Amino acid sequence: MIKLIESVYQSRKTLIVMGFDFCVSVSSFVMAFILRGSEIPYNLFTTHFLYKILLVSILHLFCFYIMGNYKGIWRFSSTPDLLRVIKGVSLAIPVAFLGLFLFGFLESIPRSIFIIQWFLLLVGLGGGRFAYRLYRDNYMSVSRLPPEGKIKTLVIGAGYAGQQLLRDIKNDIHSDVDVIGFIDDDLGKRGKIIYGIKVLGNVADISQVTDRTDAAQVVIAIPSASKEQMSKVVAACKGTN
Repeated sequence: MIKLIESVYQSRKTLIVMGFDFCVSVSSFVMAFILRGSEIPYNLFTTHFLYKILLVSILHLFCFYIMGNYKGIWRFSSTPDLLRVIKGVSLAIPVAFLGLFLFGFLESIPRSIFIIQWFLLLVGLGGGRFAYRLYRDNYMSVSRLPPEGKIKTLVIGAGYAGQQLLRDIKNDIHSDVDVIGFIDDDLGKRGKIIYGIKVLGNVADISQVTDRTDAAQVVIAIPSASKEQMSKVVAACKGTN
């Protein structure tokens, strides 16, 4: 029963994504005519033109599906997801062209429309997915705990592990951890900002940084740290409570 509910819930989310893609497909097709300066927009609601839009959009969704565009999770959109979008769009355009030709709908459609729509689809589909991720990362991943109820924390290590840790903390709405800064010995990262959090200094600066920020906790995010490096961190933390 639980698996059935999860399946229905996942299907609902997929349908929402497909609905978004359908709207982007329709709007990009019409916008392509507008950008080209065609007269088609003035006859937008003619049955013949609506058939063209419907056929193109259905073929687009089919191509997006077979290229795996609905296997990813928008919240974690990344480079592989963008590559799938590019592949899906690159397949969808020639398939739509062929479909219009086979159904006899290709007349009065300038060939440049398909090139313009290719760019519009990339912007619409890719931009929509990454805009949603930015929204989730910056607005929906905020902890429900008030700032005064969270522990001010420094993360030692601004590499991949530290960045992943920060994202996990931000995505956990029940987390009582408030990351206020990174500590990293890489001078090239000094003063840099990662997901809104600044690299405040190196390990030797931990005492001064904790005094300045009132940090109450230190988390080490260096999976490859040697015993000597760990000892260095522990020594730097002495006297900071």
